[in-house]
Amino acid sequence: MNFAPGLSPEIEPDWKPLEDKIGAGCSEYMYIAGYRLEDGTLIHAYKHVTTRQYVNLSDDGRSWDFTGDGYRETENGKIQGHSL
Repeated sequence: MNFAPGLSPEIEPDWKPLEDKIGAGCSEYMYIAGYRLEDGTLIHAYKHVTTRQYVNLSDDGRSWDFTGDGYRETENGKIQGHSL
């Protein structure tokens, strides 16, 4: 899936998807942006402050990878040792 044409990243931080997955560990992450896909799904991009690894979660908690061509849903995501 690619970004919808003409839509820019949404910049209002939303920590709920990450909080729902890992709870108190959110302080180890930066909120980067929210990206809306063509189908309306909103993907939130978080970046770990130490490892610099990205975590991409939709509002409903699904995990996503950015492939260079867009986002693809993943079944077995990981967040710093937490299985999703």
